[in-house]
Amino acid sequence: MTGGNVLNRPKTALQKNLNKLTRVKKAQKKKQLQKSKASKQRANQKGGASVSAKKKRLIMKQIKRQQKEENTMEVVPQQQSSKKSEGKASKESEAEKMDTS
Repeated sequence: MTGGNVLNRPKTALQKNLNKLTRVKKAQKKKQLQKSKASKQRANQKGGASVSAKKKRLIMKQIKRQQKEENTMEVVPQQQSSKKSEGKASKESEAEKMDTS
């Protein structure tokens, strides 16, 4: 099967160096990725921000409510002013008809 001394033979210098080299390269790559990710987050604030689905739903509800309130605020004064002007105009026209006849 295997040679007699192959099972527990010590690692050679070449094997040790290769293992160390791969470890060092992995660590360097990891550091570089962390640096690039951090710089991207600083440059684009929305890029790195992750929000849970629950918070996202709550925020979206708040935004919709605010927009709805703004829309209702804009619509209400326009309707009231148009009703008042129509009411006054109709009363004046009725008064003019009575005066002329």
